[in-house]
Amino acid sequence: MKNQIYPCLWFDAQDKEAVEFYCSIFKNSKITSDTPMVVKWEANGQQFMGFYGGPM
Repeated sequence: MKNQIYPCLWFDAQDKEAVEFYCSIFKNSKITSDTPMVVKWEANGQQFMGFYGGPM
């Protein structure tokens, strides 16, 4: 299987701000993609996704 599996965190609001905070405290991390609904980032080679899903 070639598809990678990586954690996805659901945010009610302020997903980009949360990811920016995570990147500020973890070494070797960076935002790799930013859209209105999804922010992807990488920390020490591990990929993560933050999803703006709203309060539901």
